[in-house]
Amino acid sequence: MIRLTDTLAQRRILYPRPIATLPDIMILDIPAAFAGPTLPLGHYYPIILETEAELRELVDYLDAPRPAVIVPDLLDRRPTALCASQITLAHYAPPNPGWPYLLLCHWPRACTRLVPPSTDMFARGSYTMELLHTSPQLGHQSLMLLETLRTGQELDVTIVPPSGPTPGGSA
Repeated sequence: MIRLTDTLAQRRILYPRPIATLPDIMILDIPAAFAGPTLPLGHYYPIILETEAELRELVDYLDAPRPAVIVPDLLDRRPTALCASQITLAHYAPPNPGWPYLLLCHWPRACTRLVPPSTDMFARGSYTMELLHTSPQLGHQSLMLLETLRTGQELDVTIVPPSGPTPGGSA
């Protein structure tokens, strides 16, 4: 029997939520044998955790014995329980050096309804996410997204900076 904690999820880290109305993010560093170009930065697998109960559920899921390695998609399509009244761009700094920076966008329902459900564009029906190597890349990506969103109409966006010190200085 195989446990994901011994294979796909052997190396993982929890990014704590920067504010109470956003999720925690578990990032799995997928080993090279299972990694590929469809994963963020080629080898990371982010998992959105909205509650402590979901974190416990994920830990149990990753540690459960199974006959083969499977995609850890337990929460990928579960509907969000966190509502957004405006677009929220959240910057997550890596908890430890060597891990990526994360840009999480929490989209209000008025925005997500504009995209056909069959596109599978939003994680948990409400989020998009990008992983980046450095803090400057994170800032640049946020600015590019803001520029893209500006369409001549009023825009209500909240930007949440990372909480705590960023590891490794300027990266």
